[in-house]
Amino acid sequence: MNLQWLYQNINDLITGRWIPKIRKGMKSNGSPEPIFETDDERTYVLTTLMIHLEATISEQENPQVSEHVNEQTIQILDFCKISRKKQEILNHIGLSTFYLNYKNIYFLLSKKNFCQ
Repeated sequence: MNLQWLYQNINDLITGRWIPKIRKGMKSNGSPEPIFETDDERTYVLTTLMIHLEATISEQENPQVSEHVNEQTIQILDFCKISRKKQEILNHIGLSTFYLNYKNIYFLLSKKNFCQ
């Protein structure tokens, strides 16, 4: 990794230069303005990026992804015929136990009403 590139990106984050970049990208996409929130001490920045108003789920899906999702769903449901811990499920399908992986799998299964 190029240290100058890393320094510039860290500097952009510290100085807030990324906010105009996000705004420009959202505007060129036709998406609503992003919402930036922080506390009085500026200890954090919470950024909300809204989806384009005309975007639909079907536009975002890809047949190849849907096919993989269906195979993965079947694999998970077959594995979970007996009660399993989330770590076991993620390991079984070859994913790390990173929280976002669990959240995505849970969303996938709950969307199809396979879990609550």
